[in-house]
Amino acid sequence: MERCIAELRSGRPVQIRHGAETWLAQSAETELVNALPEKASLEGRLVLPLERLQALGAQVSGASAIAIEELSIAEAHALVFATDLEELPELRPATVAENAALDLLKFAQLLPAVLVQEQAKTEADSWMLDVTVENIRNHHHEVAQALTLVARTPVPLLDDASAEFVVFRGSDGLKDQLAIIVGQPDPTAPVPIRLHSACLTGDLFGSLKCDCGEQLRRAIQSFAESGGGILLYLDQEGRGIGLSNKMRAYALQAGGYDTVDADAVLGYGSDERRYEIAARMVVLLGYKRVSLLTNNPKKIAALNAHGIDVADRIALVGTMNPHNERYLKAKVERSGHLAECATEPAK
Repeated sequence: MERCIAELRSGRPVQIRHGAETWLAQSAETELVNALPEKASLEGRLVLPLERLQALGAQVSGASAIAIEELSIAEAHALVFATDLEELPELRPATVAENAALDLLKFAQLLPAVLVQEQAKTEADSWMLDVTVENIRNHHHEVAQALTLVARTPVPLLDDASAEFVVFRGSDGLKDQLAIIVGQPDPTAPVPIRLHSACLTGDLFGSLKCDCGEQLRRAIQSFAESGGGILLYLDQEGRGIGLSNKMRAYALQAGGYDTVDADAVLGYGSDERRYEIAARMVVLLGYKRVSLLTNNPKKIAALNAHGIDVADRIALVGTMNPHNERYLKAKVERSGHLAECATEPAK
């Protein structure tokens, strides 16, 4: 899986096996195809998520992804970056293997748009990496189970907060995950925990387009004041779509889309995050019962589903400003978050 992800990010195709069938798949976003042999030219079908086509005005429904037949690489590449749709060729629901190919591109944090071509058994290439549909389906679980604790050390923080940084490594490429243990959490009571998805723009640079940096700092402050807690700093930039796609979404938002619709235009759902890794980190730290700092009910359901007992929820109050007002309202009105905001002018 890791090598296939790297191949796709480099613009090269991989083979996806499902039963007796083999499919050649390549990102339609990348253009590094000149080095491929002629038979790997991938003139075939383009598979796009339903969200992408609907966001561009196509009248389609009833499937998680749609295949568009008989496209060349150039035609598919143009369609991937189109902002509106003209008349389309034949559409049909994506197959199991085609849906799996889209998931593989999401793991690679590429745009979920894949060129697919069915291979005859005699055409399968030994030089090309291959992966099964089952490998793709089980990827999140296997990454979580492979997680190991590799380093931990005290790191003093601002405002005299004592903390220990704990680093976890799994099989998910270079994505080390981080837990920050603030103070001395009481192991006999539900430990306060915050699942915080990395946000470069908000956490590091203080972006006013979101409330991420403020939530990060308030969570650590809350732990320090209450005697202890754990912040899981998860490598899930842009709600799981990666930094480059997050910047693409920001550009769409500047053109009038809200955060949910911008992600849909790119082909992503409103929240692509998974929490198997977070649950595994909690277990490896020795806890099974938590109080979760969150305004997102989906995080509570996800931890419960993966064996962590969420005893209660602690609200995390943020600040609304003119730059993040639409973003925060979309999270509440369209993504089911609980409203926990004060209003304050942007500085």
